[in-house]
Amino acid sequence: MKQAKQLLSIGLILLSASSLTGHASVTVRGAVACSDWTRLRAEDKKNGTTNAARLWLLGYLSGLSAAANKELWMAPGNSPSLTVEALYTWVDAYCRNHPLNGLDAAADSFYLERRQILDQSDSHPPKVSGVPL
Repeated sequence: MKQAKQLLSIGLILLSASSLTGHASVTVRGAVACSDWTRLRAEDKKNGTTNAARLWLLGYLSGLSAAANKELWMAPGNSPSLTVEALYTWVDAYCRNHPLNGLDAAADSFYLERRQILDQSDSHPPKVSGVPL
């Protein structure tokens, strides 16, 4: 039974990863274009508002994290956790460089980069003065 659960978990992770890398065909709804994200962010900063695309992004990334059963927001050990503003800043830069892409492409790229960082942290615990914690 335990082996069956492990195989199912591995299958789900591979399925999630394949959709992120474009090997699976999945329709994503609600994502705006990066050019719209950039415009909406500028309006938010000017008016002190929160646009729906920001909320969509948080939900999308939380959904990816939940589907993969992998933490995205909290970092292990003494590493800093991901702030929402840090995420928005990363997406701002991505969208400036890729204005024709959708917000889902930005989110997928961010998710893969963040998971890679967290997975490395899991296998290499942070060190203080050269001593593993």
